[in-house]
Amino acid sequence: MDQGHRNTGVADARGRHTLRNIARRLATAFLSGPWHQRTLMARGDGALGTGGRWLADLTFDVVQKHREPPSAGQLEALILHHRAFVDACESGFLPFSLLNPNATDEAPAPLWPVQPLASLSDLVTWLGIADSTTSSAENLLRWFADTKGLERVGKEERLRHYWSHWVERGPRLPRLLEAPKPRLKALQRKVLDDILNHIPPHPAAHGFVRGRSVATHAEQHVRRELVIRFDLEAFFTTVSTFRAHAVFRAAGYPEKVSSVLLGLCTTRTPNAVLRAAPYPEPFTSEDSVRRFNLLQRLGDWHLPQGAPTSPALANLAAFGLDSRLHAFACQYGLTYSRYADDLVFSGDDTRSVGALTNFVAMAVSEEGFRLNRAKTRVMRQHQRQLVTGVVVNQRPAVARADYDALKARLHRLATKGVGDAESGLRAHLLGQLAWVGRFSTSRARKLEALFSRIAWPSR
Repeated sequence: MDQGHRNTGVADARGRHTLRNIARRLATAFLSGPWHQRTLMARGDGALGTGGRWLADLTFDVVQKHREPPSAGQLEALILHHRAFVDACESGFLPFSLLNPNATDEAPAPLWPVQPLASLSDLVTWLGIADSTTSSAENLLRWFADTKGLERVGKEERLRHYWSHWVERGPRLPRLLEAPKPRLKALQRKVLDDILNHIPPHPAAHGFVRGRSVATHAEQHVRRELVIRFDLEAFFTTVSTFRAHAVFRAAGYPEKVSSVLLGLCTTRTPNAVLRAAPYPEPFTSEDSVRRFNLLQRLGDWHLPQGAPTSPALANLAAFGLDSRLHAFACQYGLTYSRYADDLVFSGDDTRSVGALTNFVAMAVSEEGFRLNRAKTRVMRQHQRQLVTGVVVNQRPAVARADYDALKARLHRLATKGVGDAESGLRAHLLGQLAWVGRFSTSRARKLEALFSRIAWPSR
């Protein structure tokens, strides 16, 4: 690209206005989470879709000058006049779409048959948000999308959009479940049904995809000399909101509509909830760092684990990762599939382990995810090869330990009766029986015989 093209959109009469808009976007991103250079760089990269040395220099000076977050106006002025920012704009380090004053208001051609939405008023009408005036209805929509970040600082639980619940997991980090309240959940369900479900994920994705399941994921890797399993750490909370935003832009929605849709599907965990996070038992110095990182991610914009839109949006945001890993697998004669945070490769050439491990680590990092290296497993044919709870050495089968545990539980309920705390287990156990039957009819019949002997309390 020559220098003349690089400066297009910056040197004209509207250039200063364009730079101010970019500076404002950066300032908003910087102020939307923890005030540390590393997190400022990550959010700046997400807001602009690009980064580099200039962004490192800018964020270093910003944090040095302001130990605490300044006002939005102060920060915007600092960015606008910073040499690194000006050089980035004039030297072609920013995408042309950012330097084009009209780019942010234009909607790309839609790639899929999704709900058409050309403006915020269309979005209000489609979602059925009614108020006395159009402007107040749009304000109500922005409140649901939490465009001002009130969820993070809200002290009254009744004013929040999510119910939050920490799940303690012994020595592992706790998990935060964030369930949207009914009104927001209904809006998210429409986004899922009329938009996200019409955008196909990568064929390698098997989790939360209609017609695919844990079983179809495991079946990809049966009777292979080598099965390698990788695990993504904190899958939902590490999904890049820039990539999630790009999903809505690729669906054909203009910038303002895409931003509000993203707001409806993401949240920032309230400070009060973060302070209540339990500690793993036992608690180590390594856990301290991991816990700190988890709380930082939750305090920033993320996909809430509990929202109906999160699984589909996470799959779509991981499309680039799936594409890269699938291409690498094909190059080495391997099979690749993913179920949520579970990445699995299999094949008969055991010489590819080193190259595969290095490439996965690089691709996962570059795509904005985190690899939980402690959970990487290399399983050869003479070992038990386990994929999402399914043994795949010879044919897909429920692990013997899981089958025995379910059998023992049914036997206890059949012989000792059902306690009050277990009276609601019926549907859950039927689901487990169907799961076993998916792989073994003979095992399922034995379990069904035990199940039929259980005396369930009458309602």
